[in-house]
Amino acid sequence: MSWHHINTRRISLQMCLFWNDGFNKKHRATYGIGVSNFLNFFNGRKTEYHVDAGEWEDYRRGQNALLDRRVFVRTLPWEAQEYLEQQLGRRQASFPQDLSALSDGELLALQRRTAEEVAWTNSRTWMIYLINDLIAERVREHLRGRVSDRAKADEYLLNFSTPLEPNDAMKERMALLDARQYEHIPMFGFDHTPYVLSDFVRMLEEISGGEGELRQLTETMANRKVLFERHLEELGLAETDELFDLIRLLKHTVFVRDYRDTLRQKMYLLDRYMYEEMGRRLGNLTAEEATNLTSEEIADGLNGGDRAKFRLLAEERKKGFLVIERSGHLEVFSGDEAHSAARRELALPGTASDRVIRGVGASRGRAAGPARLIETNQELGKIRSGDVMITHVTRQDFVPAMRRCVAIVTDEGGITNHAAIIAREFGLPCVVGAKGALAEFKDGEEVEVDADAGTVERRH
Repeated sequence: MSWHHINTRRISLQMCLFWNDGFNKKHRATYGIGVSNFLNFFNGRKTEYHVDAGEWEDYRRGQNALLDRRVFVRTLPWEAQEYLEQQLGRRQASFPQDLSALSDGELLALQRRTAEEVAWTNSRTWMIYLINDLIAERVREHLRGRVSDRAKADEYLLNFSTPLEPNDAMKERMALLDARQYEHIPMFGFDHTPYVLSDFVRMLEEISGGEGELRQLTETMANRKVLFERHLEELGLAETDELFDLIRLLKHTVFVRDYRDTLRQKMYLLDRYMYEEMGRRLGNLTAEEATNLTSEEIADGLNGGDRAKFRLLAEERKKGFLVIERSGHLEVFSGDEAHSAARRELALPGTASDRVIRGVGASRGRAAGPARLIETNQELGKIRSGDVMITHVTRQDFVPAMRRCVAIVTDEGGITNHAAIIAREFGLPCVVGAKGALAEFKDGEEVEVDADAGTVERRH
């Protein structure tokens, strides 16, 4: 079987299982398409997420077929947003106030409900995450058919790919003193750690000229709406036009792509409390250690199984784990065995060279500085003023570090991804989809980013 790499994140074994279910049965039930074969490899630092390459090609064809349906184009992000908001409301309303008062059986039932609810949530988040760039390509094709000036068409596309509503990272900056409102921002998994007071104190200390920045952010949001309306007027689109529907879809899908993170982060913050309680009962494991157990192992422990083994499993899975699901059959490898099995399944990464890495310029400009390779959000502390961040993909908790950079480069994504949008807001050169950038460059070496040409290379 050939594997197609989807993304690289820092996610636990539990989250891998819930992502897989959400992308498989739940996704098929929601949209009629999905994937059933998965490989998830945690190498001790990061988790690589793969799906069967043949199924991936079928899935992309299925997404394109959905974009041919006018009803789908007119409803996708709004339905997903409503579903996720309702899901968060249900979770918050039903989540137990005192987890310690639950019996082991009740706690296990809560974990099983969580597994189902997170998987159903993922059925929507996967579609919103994966379809953005396909929508952008359709809009690009239409624009180039209408606008003879290619640079002008690309300007329209960048504007239509920027949300009108602020995301939580911008709201956080505009209201940083109300700290507890934003503690969920780093919660991209149950095992991630929420912000605490010291994080907000550090961010406040980094602010200079705060009144001017707040005024600029407010003006930025107002100007987005003005520019959006102007570009629509220049194109002379009627509401019955297919391109009008696609632009409307793109604009709101880009917003929901970030907003879905806000909603699921708040859910994951609740779920972390549950894993903390389960970890305590399974032999004083941390939440991070508990989320690296399978659901069957958790059930065994809470049903009276030998809990001494979980400490050994936790230590092994800190070194690495490999999850392979083939048509419903699950295999889990731990520690050195996981690394060996992954080497058998996956090709080894290439070696560094002097080649130019090419991607897509998502925010114009040029800049140079020392490369900082960021594999996961745990490494953001090494970013210093003037650095070039090179990473897989950015998220809302990357924003404080992105402010210190002179340019952003991502291995993944297109002009609708988080890095592209934030870079345009900050006026930073940004190249996205620069496949191989993390493997090509070394931490600290001088690189030059030319976002106008979509290139990243060493400075000589």
